[in-house]
Amino acid sequence: MRKICGVLLSLWAASLPLFVSAPAEADYQYQFDDLYGPSGKGEQWMVVTTDGSTAGAPTARTENTIPFAAPMDTEADLPSGRGPAYLTNGGVSREPIDTLFLVLSGKPDSATTGGTLWVSFDSAAAGPNTQDVTVDSDSYNVVKTPFGMNGTDQLYRLDFTKRRGTSAYESVRGNFIFHQNPNDAPSQTLEIPFVVANVYGGTAEWEPLRFRSDIRDAGTSSSGNIVAHDRFTWDVTADKNVGVNTDWVFVPLPKLPQDSNRVNYRITTEVANYTGIRYGLQRYDGYASYYWIYPAYWAFDIPSTGTATGDVLRKFYLRESSHIPPGLVTAYSQNFDVVSGVKEVMHLYPIDPGRGFRTLTVEHRSIFGLDLGTFRDTSVSPASYVVTGFNFLSAGVDFLDKAGRAFGVSGVRMPEQTDGVMAGAVEYEYIGGDVIASVGVSAGVPARIRSGGRGLLPLHVTFNLRRSNQLVNPHWDTLRDQWRQTGGIENIFTDYFSLYLQDSRGNNLDLIKDSLKDAYGETVKVFLDEQNEVITVHFIALLMDGPRSSVQLVKDETTTTSNTHIVVMDGNDNGKWEMKFFAAPAGYIETDGGTGGGGGGCGVGLSIPAIAACVFAILKWRQKR
Repeated sequence: MRKICGVLLSLWAASLPLFVSAPAEADYQYQFDDLYGPSGKGEQWMVVTTDGSTAGAPTARTENTIPFAAPMDTEADLPSGRGPAYLTNGGVSREPIDTLFLVLSGKPDSATTGGTLWVSFDSAAAGPNTQDVTVDSDSYNVVKTPFGMNGTDQLYRLDFTKRRGTSAYESVRGNFIFHQNPNDAPSQTLEIPFVVANVYGGTAEWEPLRFRSDIRDAGTSSSGNIVAHDRFTWDVTADKNVGVNTDWVFVPLPKLPQDSNRVNYRITTEVANYTGIRYGLQRYDGYASYYWIYPAYWAFDIPSTGTATGDVLRKFYLRESSHIPPGLVTAYSQNFDVVSGVKEVMHLYPIDPGRGFRTLTVEHRSIFGLDLGTFRDTSVSPASYVVTGFNFLSAGVDFLDKAGRAFGVSGVRMPEQTDGVMAGAVEYEYIGGDVIASVGVSAGVPARIRSGGRGLLPLHVTFNLRRSNQLVNPHWDTLRDQWRQTGGIENIFTDYFSLYLQDSRGNNLDLIKDSLKDAYGETVKVFLDEQNEVITVHFIALLMDGPRSSVQLVKDETTTTSNTHIVVMDGNDNGKWEMKFFAAPAGYIETDGGTGGGGGGCGVGLSIPAIAACVFAILKWRQKR
């Protein structure tokens, strides 16, 4: 189809264009078609209006074997009204243009990637004036050829050629510029975002589809927090399994046994298609027969700038049968039972030429616990902190014994749901002006646990570090670029931030630097949430009441499971679980000598040199105060 399209464009270049007498019809809620293949219609343009609706058409169409230009008809009154530009193609409601889009096929080098867009620009301003359009793009050379007036319309042909040195199939953002210069008023221009995508003239076998998949918890906000993220490519020639033995996902259960629960999180899968054909999606699992999954929305494969001015709409809508069209991101959102062992998310297939289903399976390590209560910051959305207390359902039968041995204690037990230990136990705690997010926990240890040993209160802690925070914003673009390239920012996150503990005596600990070290990637999860513009951080801390401030890493292992858990002794043997958790810039505090990890601290049974070191640390801490 690339050669055929090239012939059509060459015919246009060698002769005057042919036009239908009426404006070209543009589909409202545009039906995107293939560029390549049996039903391919070649390059296509599309307009997204400010309400998220779409309209568009192929850049050329053939009637009785004669190629006709299919121009994009626009209108504006910039001088007198300072109004927006409108699309006026037949059948389209009059809505302001938010973003223009053009998808081209061909190899990524400049010799073979290009195409033509016809634009008709009409003035709605009173009095004589001239109209002009141009394109500002760093990635494409654009040659403009005016073709005179058709009534009050000025017609232009824009020929696009990709610049040399750009080698990827990609989407790039530039600006489409409308200009009007009436005889009796100053010139006025309007710049509108213009996205151009170049795609491969073939199937995913040669240019794999690009996937970004987020699993979000069942939070109170409209979307929930990201708890797992997968990024991968897929050529759709064989089944695909992702996420196996990578991220852990915390699952609070309302009751036992475990399999009696159905806990629905939300999985949103975005598919960027840089092939020349559409792909379709159906799903089959244990709860439904074959049925269609309709896209939740479509989007440009362009990162958000985080500002209202000059950004593109994050979501817009096409006709459903567009499926996964060339050059765009298509998003699917569905319930995902994180308890069930059935993890088949979708069946994918090419629309034309049709082929068999290929199955996508998403699996992660689940950490289960009986829910003791969840508390969150209700002043903002998404919440700056979320804390869930739970009764840990360990994979192994000896985990509590291991946790006790790590601290030289016995009889370690956890609270039950009937103990109600989380009521009133979680609240915001002010730590310092440069702390980005913080929360404190203070819960009473039930008497029945204290009488027989030590209490262990497992906590799942989530922090959302907002892009707008003055300590986060300077690093956001760097983190976002890394996220979009790899889907992982755990390592670069520690260049700028860390997680800290503060016990009831005011001793501080840099959790990542001093205790987790090589286990950091296994125990802490970090995600960049572009939708909510936050950095989401998750970790599990198993809080033990006791006289020392200390951190130990304890394994929960069986023949099929291996998880590492952070166990923290809170430093005060007062019948309470007490600890403050906070996120702040890296190096925010100088760790006190008495709060080191690995079983350190000023506990009983220390040698004389160790006691001297503890006394020195206490004196040093008091001097700071």
